[in-house]
This record gives sequence, structure tokens and C-alpha cells, in this order.
Amino acid sequence: MDDTITQIYFDIIDVEHPGLAKLIRSMMDHGQTLEECLELTQFHMNYDTLYSEIAKCPETQDFTLWLLPKVSSGAVIRDFRERGYDQVDIWRPILTPNADGFKDFPSLMNNMIGSCMIGVLPGKENYEILDLLYELGVDFKDSFRTMPRFEDQQQLVRAMEYLLERGADPNAHVHGKRVTAMHHYIKSPEIIQLLLRYDADPNLESDNEETPLFKAMRMHYYESISLLMSTPGIYLGPARGNVSLLHHCIHPEFWPQLIAAGNMIDAQDNYGETPVYSLVQKRRISLENLQKFLELGPDLEIRTSLQEQTVLMMASLDGSLDIVKLLLRYGANPDAARYDGHTPKRFLRNHPRYNELFNHNSVKRAE
Repeated sequence: MDDTITQIYFDIIDVEHPGLAKLIRSMMDHGQTLEECLELTQFHMNYDTLYSEIAKCPETQDFTLWLLPKVSSGAVIRDFRERGYDQVDIWRPILTPNADGFKDFPSLMNNMIGSCMIGVLPGKENYEILDLLYELGVDFKDSFRTMPRFEDQQQLVRAMEYLLERGADPNAHVHGKRVTAMHHYIKSPEIIQLLLRYDADPNLESDNEETPLFKAMRMHYYESISLLMSTPGIYLGPARGNVSLLHHCIHPEFWPQLIAAGNMIDAQDNYGETPVYSLVQKRRISLENLQKFLELGPDLEIRTSLQEQTVLMMASLDGSLDIVKLLLRYGANPDAARYDGHTPKRFLRNHPRYNELFNHNSVKRAE
């Protein structure tokens, strides 16, 4: 067997790297094994080519197993296909979860699953490879970690359901990021429903301490918000860092439920910003919905931590005149000064609508 492997190896390397071949021969003449030489020269050798040639020889099975973790998932998939799926006993000992060698291969197996998923539709043979891996005992638990990106939504849903049926963890991080699949695919109610059906936890936080619902609120994905808000056991209370879900919720129908869950209408985040300040600052809330929020009675004189700004000061600086007019109607103080003494009136003193804003009944609180 050693002579066969050595001959295959040098047939390849004599062509690809003649200088390296000379070095390897010298090392082996001084007593080093081929495995030791390969470890030392791994960055100069294409393991895929070596694997493809050696795996064809039944007598090289032990060496093939040693080489397997070092090659790409694509090389192994090609090998599966070339064998016609009927000569897979070479992998059976290492793909069984209880086998001693299995601990060396989970990364390769996950990459193989991901590589197959890239062509899962319409490539029927990719499903055949995945079915084979599953039958051989490959653990699909962490398969979301190498989930490829699909342009077609239905391909993605089908692929995810396939993996979930075979034990993929619905709460696993995806693409090596510290976010769950529900975080990553938060824009899709269909995927959220699929993950919930397989007992995904909708309250898990990402690395930046966001739950899926918090992210949906921040991104304003209405259908996803509606679905999660109606999910049994969903956490609706304030997030860490004093951030209230009200800071990002622009949809009035959800406000009563969030307030009942403990989200304070005047809660200040780490920057001293209240929900009304954040909603105006993002400029994604409609004037009509902003008025509905103002009807809830938020304190408009609360100041931010750094610049000691009120919401009216911020709107005046932005030149958002319709918002300024609305805030004045609800009692915002146009003479309040921030840290540098500037007031909303000063910010807008040269605006042609100055008199309309500050010298008429618009400064009176709406009844």
C-alpha cells in the first residue's frame, strides 16, 4: 500500500511541483513518512488532486481516511458521484457518530452539506448525496452554520425544511455569525413559521443583544412583527440597555400590547433618547402615526444625555417643519435651550415659515 500511495503522490507532484518533489524524496530518504512530509508541505500541495487519485484504490483506504479531513467538501462530493453512491463503506466508520474518528470530521461534513445545498434545486443528485450522508449517520445538527445563500425563496425554504427534518438545530447560528436562523431570515414570515414549527426559540438574543422581534421592529418588517407578536411565549418587555421596543415600533396597533408588557412610554436608552425621540429621528414614522403616539402623552421635554436635546430641538435642526408644527401643537417648548444655549426658535430663525410656526396658535397644545 505504501508503494502505491507514494507512486501516485510523486506522479502528481513531479508534474505540479518538481522542486518540492525533490525535497520530499530527500526527507523520505532520511526516514520521514509520507504523512509527515505532507504535513510539512501542506501549503504547497493540492490535497484534492491527491485525494481524488488515491481514493480510487481500495487498498489505500487507511490513508484516504487520514487525508479526508484535509480536502475540500467539493472533492468528496465529486468522489461520491464518481462512485455512484454504491462504494461508500470507506466512510462508514468515520461518519457514524459513535466512531472514534468522527470527531475529526464535523467541519468537513457541514461544508459538504452546505456544498450540496448550493445545488439542491434542481440538482436531484445533491439530495441523493445528502440522503446518503444522513443514512451513514452524519449529524445534521449544525448544518445551518454552512447554509448557502439562495436567490430563490422557495429553494431556501425547501432546503431549510429538509435539514430541519433531519435534525438541524433551529436555534443554531448561521454563516458563522452569532445570530440564529430566525434573526438572519427575519424578513421572511414563511421561514419564521417554519422555524417555529420545529420549536425554534423566538426569544434568543444575538451577539448585539437583539431578539428576532426587536430586529423585526428595528427593520420595520410588519408581517414578521405581526407573526412574532402573536407567538405564544414571546417576550415583549424592554430589551437590555434600557431600549424599549417602543423605540422602534412605528405601528400604532402594537403599542398597547407593548406598553402592557412593561415598555415605558418615556423610557430612555443609554443615550438618553426616548421612544418619541427615536421615532422622529429615524423619520420612518408617518405624521399621522406620530400624532397617534403623541396622543399617548409622552414627555416632550426629556433631554438626551450628550447634547441635552429635546425632540423639538432635533426636529428643528433637521428642518422637519411638519413635525416641528405637530410637536408644538402638543406642547413642546420652543424656548428650551440645549447645552450651548441654542433653542428651536434659533435653529429656524431664518426660515420663511418662522412666523407661521412660532407666532400663531400652532404653539398651543392640541385639545
